[in-house]
Amino acid sequence: MLAAGRHDRLHLLDVHPDEAVRTAIIDALASLPDAAVHELTELLASNQRMTRLSASLALAAAGDTSLKPLLDRLAEESGETRFWVVKALARLRNPVVVPILLELLEDEAFEVQMAAAHALSGYTLHEAAGRKLIEALDTENWRVRQAISESLAAQTQLPVSLFEKPLSSGSEHQRYWLTKVVGRLGTPEVVPMLVARFGDPAWPIRKNAAVSISKVGPAASRYLIEVLGIQNLDANLKFWVSRAMIGLEDPALMPTLIQLLADPDLSVRANASEAIDALGDRAVSYLLEALRVSTSRLLREGIARCLVRTGARHVESIASMFQFRDPEVNYWASQVLAQMGGPALAVLTKLVDEDDDRVRFMALSALGQMGSPEAIQTSIDFLTDRHLSVRRLAVENLGRMKAQEAVPQLCRMLETADSDMIGEILRALGAIGDPRAAPEVMKLLGHDRWEIRKEAVLATGQIGGDEARQTLTRILRQERTPEMLVFLVRAAGQAGAQEVVPLLMKLLERGDDVALESLSALGRLGAKQAVDHILPLLETGSWEVKRSALRALARIGGPIDLTRLRSVISGDDLVLRHEAWETLKSVLGARRWEELLGLTVQRSLREPADELFGEASGLLKEKKHDEALKVIKKALRLSKRPEYYGLMGSIHLELQNMNQAIKSLKRSVAGRADPVIACKLAVAYFLSRDYRRALVHFRQVLRLADTPQPVRELAQSSIKKIQDVLK
Repeated sequence: MLAAGRHDRLHLLDVHPDEAVRTAIIDALASLPDAAVHELTELLASNQRMTRLSASLALAAAGDTSLKPLLDRLAEESGETRFWVVKALARLRNPVVVPILLELLEDEAFEVQMAAAHALSGYTLHEAAGRKLIEALDTENWRVRQAISESLAAQTQLPVSLFEKPLSSGSEHQRYWLTKVVGRLGTPEVVPMLVARFGDPAWPIRKNAAVSISKVGPAASRYLIEVLGIQNLDANLKFWVSRAMIGLEDPALMPTLIQLLADPDLSVRANASEAIDALGDRAVSYLLEALRVSTSRLLREGIARCLVRTGARHVESIASMFQFRDPEVNYWASQVLAQMGGPALAVLTKLVDEDDDRVRFMALSALGQMGSPEAIQTSIDFLTDRHLSVRRLAVENLGRMKAQEAVPQLCRMLETADSDMIGEILRALGAIGDPRAAPEVMKLLGHDRWEIRKEAVLATGQIGGDEARQTLTRILRQERTPEMLVFLVRAAGQAGAQEVVPLLMKLLERGDDVALESLSALGRLGAKQAVDHILPLLETGSWEVKRSALRALARIGGPIDLTRLRSVISGDDLVLRHEAWETLKSVLGARRWEELLGLTVQRSLREPADELFGEASGLLKEKKHDEALKVIKKALRLSKRPEYYGLMGSIHLELQNMNQAIKSLKRSVAGRADPVIACKLAVAYFLSRDYRRALVHFRQVLRLADTPQPVRELAQSSIKKIQDVLK
């Protein structure tokens, strides 16, 4: 029917629910005579959104015949109508509308600005139009600025020189959005311009520049490498250049990135590490070569961390580093393999069977750090290795992994091992902490060699148990040498020997290392009866004693006389003050500590907030409303007190910003029943012609007992006026 020329049924666009049918109608409408075009433009003002959309699509499909009728409709007052006109113009793809679309970027309706900005992305713009788009980046709404930037990014034909001046000296809005745009042009010519933005005062612009360079791709690498080659390069510039390298994923950057892994600046090292991670497998060969030739521990640490993250498919290559007879290289290769865990397990298990003792040692070291069941069994097997260093490492591994299944064999070794190995075995048994080892360990408490007695004492304390506590208590009471007393006290604390608390309190009088260890043991034992002996040390003890006393009190917990902490908390020593705060936190408990901390924070913020409140009040009296508003907003960032909202509402009321005044005054009244502020809220409703709400609030003012007489009279007279209006 429509295709036959009967366009008096355009209302079909309103009613049909099927999109396919509506599409067919639009296609038919596009072929109607010119008279139908004018009727379609009328439908752009329809109350039905689907009709407006369909009419816009039909007008666009009609081609250039709809151009003039569409342009005529741009004079409509309705922003909604102008929006659909722009949508139709955009689909015409006729370059003649470009100047019109550029003008519409300044339309008073936000939706029209957005539609015009999006429409321009479908056109190939000449240089003058591109310049106007750049100027339009200063528009008020950020979403429009974003849409304009998207249109600019689509104009890859524009000369790079067009962006140079606004990037360097344009407004902050222009610099911000252009740094997001120019990288998408994909040409290395923009890289120097973007690097120059690394000195921009606005941090978001510097960040945009780094991200934008990464979009250029490997073509940007050469210039960035040249910049990093500058002598005495500014630290800020180095950070952002290294940041820009992250997204380039260019293997040619690897030598530079590896050097940056040893940079003094932690943030630069982090950037380099992230850039290497992005290269993945392509980075591994460079990293391994650098690990081999480097002499810097800092660099090797950085390389090792990168290899752990990127080398899962290159375990064999990493393990091949053991062929080099450099102990440092071997050490770092073993560290990498150990931290890689599962992926390295099969290779390490194979390497421990190598003939080369050095390779076997490093492989066993890596396995020990992994802590897997396979590593435990392998270490047990190596307890009988022909080389002492390997046997010692196997014992160390078993202790680190707390391998209880190794306890029987380790105990048997105590009977035949030499003195040095006995010490290693005792340390391992202590770390494992299995009670089965206690009898064999305690046999060595009377050994002739002091070093073995020490290790036996410490192992006994770690293993614990009733017999261990009794034995340690007995020896501690008899021991006189300070060197052994230190270890006996530590072991007694670890074993939980409450019997030694009186003796430990007496040992506090020594003031030496024994006293320090006694404080630690008392804390570990939770000896509340020792608190009165510990507190005086906060005033009379040495610095080390004071710190140990605070730590002991923290472990013991409350109750204690908190006033004894005051001198330390208010003192000049930052370390002791920190320890005192930690002690206070422990003594008070989590809940009371949070309450105290909250009050402290509130008080610390309230003082500057009150100063700002006073300043804003003074500015309001001087009728400096804009300045007063800025100051009270600062105060509200520090504290959300009701009177601050009341003052902000009063300022908005003076400025006739009724919506803002009502919002602020409501928050003030909700937190504090101030009759003056409540009256101002009623006045704000009255001036907004919301008489019913004004009436409610004026009556509330009269119900408040402390309402001043002048305020009461104002409320009464206002109620009469409102009642007259509402009659």
